[in-house]
Amino acid sequence: MNKSDLKCLLVVVPFIPVELPCIGFPYIASALKVKGYDVKIEDLNLKINNLNCEHMSYMDNDLNQMKFYDQYLDYFLDWIDSSVIKPGINVIGFTVWASNFNIIKKLSQLIKQKNKDIIIICGGPGHSELYKAVSKDIIDIIVKGEGEKAIVEIFDSLVSEKPLDGIKSIISINNRGEFIESFEQEEIEDINTIAFPDFTDLNLFEYELQEIPLMFSRGCSWRCKFCTVCYQWNKFRTRTADNIFQEITARLQQYKRCEYKFQLYDCACNQNMTVLSQLCDKIIKLNLPYNKVTFVANAKVIPEMDYDFLKKMKMAGFVMLRLGIESGSDRVLKLMAKPFKSSEASDLLQNMFKIGITSVITIIVGFPGETEED
Repeated sequence: MNKSDLKCLLVVVPFIPVELPCIGFPYIASALKVKGYDVKIEDLNLKINNLNCEHMSYMDNDLNQMKFYDQYLDYFLDWIDSSVIKPGINVIGFTVWASNFNIIKKLSQLIKQKNKDIIIICGGPGHSELYKAVSKDIIDIIVKGEGEKAIVEIFDSLVSEKPLDGIKSIISINNRGEFIESFEQEEIEDINTIAFPDFTDLNLFEYELQEIPLMFSRGCSWRCKFCTVCYQWNKFRTRTADNIFQEITARLQQYKRCEYKFQLYDCACNQNMTVLSQLCDKIIKLNLPYNKVTFVANAKVIPEMDYDFLKKMKMAGFVMLRLGIESGSDRVLKLMAKPFKSSEASDLLQNMFKIGITSVITIIVGFPGETEED
């Protein structure tokens, strides 16, 4: 088989919030396109009318997912014929969340009934029961964790018709019906080598916030007790300021907008303060009009985020920071393994207010061990 014979469609299946696009598939698409593969992305969340955030409150329930699937069955059947079968797609990729797991299983079965030779690959933040769906009539391959390296190796194996046994971070099933498990997660050490995500197939103006996705780093250096990030990423890695700046300037050339609003997908934008400081300097040197380029990001409460540093961030366009403060009790913060005190959070919030950076905070109520006094 030649690379040109392999046509891949990456599909975002309802229900996932429609404020912003998932950034995973644009990264996967770039990794495949760099290697010469034909790949497109389609977000069905934008295609089905009346989807909104209210669905998210009940879509993690299996029964509700099935009701949703039944309601839109005719749409899904038409979509399979027009977007999968007619164009001759032979590889489908799904991003799996708890809110679309059952719908993806049903869609996979429908696709296999139409053409059993179509290869179905699943990845994403996923569902604990996903591995049970691996079979020749539902899902062929599961990719766990970071997908750029694994997906290229999978495609290369499909083209050369070689077995998948040597590929790390996947579960698959061979021709004898035997499971092949290689869930050793191999993360890319230098994420500066990863191609910028490709949003060509996604109209960012169709999403509610109309912002440009951007990611400084992967993983988190903290290990808060309630957080699941450590299950998605083994370790924290960051891009260089130069690499991030190159992507920002590339987006300024790619999109023609009066204002460029970037939404950061990181756990926190300030995990490497040296990189953040260097990046702010580079942006400030562009001498752009006020609010021409702005950033909304998650951030950690750390001592280095003092008044002067926040002022630099504001000058660089950081207009809103979301802070995981979680509790005003130092005892509960310690239970959570949060490495800061409530007084530090208070100082940060007051300085942000003085400088004019909007703050959004999250609070966890009822954390195990918390008392009425806390």
